[in-house]
Amino acid sequence: MRSTRSRLVIGIVIAAAVGLLALIVGASATLAPPLGLAASAAWFGGTRGAARSGHASGSGAPARIDAYTLSEPWRHYVLSGQNAKSRFVRVVASTSPGPIRDRLAELGHRLERGIEECWQVAHRGDRIDAAITQLNPGDAARRLATTRAEVAGGTPTPAQAATIHSLEAQVAATTRLQSVSADTRSRLDLLDTRLDELVARAAEVSVGAADTTTLSGEVDELVNDLESLRLALDEVNRAAEDSADTFAPSNADAPQFAPEVLPTEAAAGATQPTPDPPLGDPTSREQPHGGAQPG
Repeated sequence: MRSTRSRLVIGIVIAAAVGLLALIVGASATLAPPLGLAASAAWFGGTRGAARSGHASGSGAPARIDAYTLSEPWRHYVLSGQNAKSRFVRVVASTSPGPIRDRLAELGHRLERGIEECWQVAHRGDRIDAAITQLNPGDAARRLATTRAEVAGGTPTPAQAATIHSLEAQVAATTRLQSVSADTRSRLDLLDTRLDELVARAAEVSVGAADTTTLSGEVDELVNDLESLRLALDEVNRAAEDSADTFAPSNADAPQFAPEVLPTEAAAGATQPTPDPPLGDPTSREQPHGGAQPG
């Protein structure tokens, strides 16, 4: 039996893949639901409640930052952010008491929010990579090539056509997930560099070589960029849930068949002539008027 963690990962994986397809195509309602993805989306629809348990928000990471629960490179981004924050705190501690130190301390609290956003983004990136692993893109591509080879230019059977359609959708979804993961890593690389730059700028401010106004604007910009990245990934999760509802099969979609009436049942239901009553039945035969009863 799969553990709760395994079910959570697999459910989000498949639904996110379908959601990404819907986002990029822009018309999920018109897509023919692939057999494999439809089943996965329906399964995910039943486990969304479990996906929400134990988290600070619907699709967010646990409130407590723990970089060692993540795989690389996502662990590195969180550890690097925490290291930058620790260096910023040391800069504040080494600054002489006064308005500049107070201002730097205030910026440090705002920077803490940026580290929390970095943790949320890295957690989502780690789950996307887990999704890619679960989808096993290499195996899907091999199966797709094998099925196409079996058709070999001929007319595919309905089963073969459905298999090809489903595998094509799975490969396309995985490719898009890989693109999202790569883009997230690229943006976190840049933000990681900017964090180091902020620490260096804070050191300049602490000795009076720079003003706090510029540093304040840079801190706000960094935090806002991290928040925007996290919200973009949240949008993917919401689209995945919507797609799970869209692709989930319902009883209304199943073909309806009229009940078969057997010949014996049809004959039994037909109107039958009423048989004559048996001879000698006084309740159903007329009595002769005025005549003698038969002896």
